[in-house]
Formats: sequence, structure tokens, C-alpha cells
Amino acid sequence: MANFQGIIRKSASSALTQFEKLGYHSQNFANMNTTAYKGVSFEEVMTTEGYMQGCLRTNTAQGGIQRTQNPLDIAIDGAGYIPITSAEGNIYYTRDGHFTTDKEGYIKTLTGDMVGAGIQIDPNSARIEIKKNGDVYTYKTKTATPEYKGTIPLVTFNNPESLKEVGGNKYITTEDSGEPMLEKDTKKIAQYSTERSNVDMFREVTEVLRVNAQMTAQTKLIQAIDSLYEKSIQIGS
Repeated sequence: MANFQGIIRKSASSALTQFEKLGYHSQNFANMNTTAYKGVSFEEVMTTEGYMQGCLRTNTAQGGIQRTQNPLDIAIDGAGYIPITSAEGNIYYTRDGHFTTDKEGYIKTLTGDMVGAGIQIDPNSARIEIKKNGDVYTYKTKTATPEYKGTIPLVTFNNPESLKEVGGNKYITTEDSGEPMLEKDTKKIAQYSTERSNVDMFREVTEVLRVNAQMTAQTKLIQAIDSLYEKSIQIGS
């Protein structure tokens, strides 16, 4: 009977792992059109006790770059993240460069986080220019002398896969990711552009079908073992 119970526990643990994995694939589907979203995968690991557990990994590969009409839109063409600061003073990192301005003219994310150290511009400027190194300039008229307003910083990490995603396309550092390193003389910033999600729709469909089949098989196995377990109890009594 102990063997039956052990098989049921391991099968149930495996089924729960598959269910959790399916949840992350659903998350990828839901964010296929989210700017700069990075797909996550739930890799299965067998423990020494024979149980299946999951290890979450982030796919840091760059998504495609698309052109926009917004001068405050930027894409990172290469490795790196933009530091942003919340109203509470918390520092996050993002690749989502779909920016806007608040009523005071500060460049912010769509969720209200401050970009860099605080870059204030006149939204009514005739022209806004963001250079490849992140320098921001405004022009009062199209032929006026440009006015420097600040620089959008770019940082990199030794192990970006270990950054922790906290929602809203924002990440925080972990012990494994290492501390941010400021990029100097970078040429990775592309204005009038945003980065697409790197989710592969066809791969996600294949994985969902495979995980669903595994969950079905695990459920049937649990039902069969449970039935045999009940019969063995009846025979024993």
C-alpha cells in the first residue's frame, strides 16, 4: 500500500508541475503583443526523491524592432535595460521604451515610473531628438539650436536571465543577476521605435498541446492507481 501511496504522491506532484507550466505558457500567450515582453519557460527538473519540480527561466533574446510615430518611443538594439524609478522610490529595470510625459514634462513609463534620473522636457517642443547614446534634446522651433535635457541611461547585467520579473514589464536584481553596470558610449538606442515581444507563437502552441497531453496522461494514471489502491484495501479487509 505504501508503494501505491508513493506513486499517487509523485503523480500528483508531476501533474501540479505541469499545471504550473501551463500557466506560464498562458502568460506568454497573453503578452504576445506586449512591448518588449520576454517569454518565460518552466523547465522540469527531477529531484533525488523522484519528484518533478520546475525551474523558471526568462528568454532574454531580443524581439523584433518596429517603427512608430511617437518621438518618445525608443527600442534597445542589443543587450541592456533602462533604469526606472517608481513614485515610492523603488528602482526597476525595463526594456519597454514606450514612454510618455507627465503634466510637468518628465519622461515616464506608461505606468508612471520616472525614466533615468528625471528628464524634463517641453512636450510642445517643435522637435524632440533622442540620440543613439540616449541623450535627449529638444528644439523650440525646427531650426532652433538644440537644448540638452538629459540622458536615458542603459545598464547591463552579468546574468540577465536571473533578473526577477515583478509585473508591468519591470525587473529587479537578484543575487544571481549581479548588480547593474552602466553602459558608456552606447549606440543602442533607436528613437521612433519599440521592441516587439520575443514570444514564438508556434512554439507556444506546440508546448501547450504537449503539456495538456501530459496532464491528461498523469490524471488517468492517478485515477487508475487510486482505483487499484481502493481495491487492495477492500481485499485486505
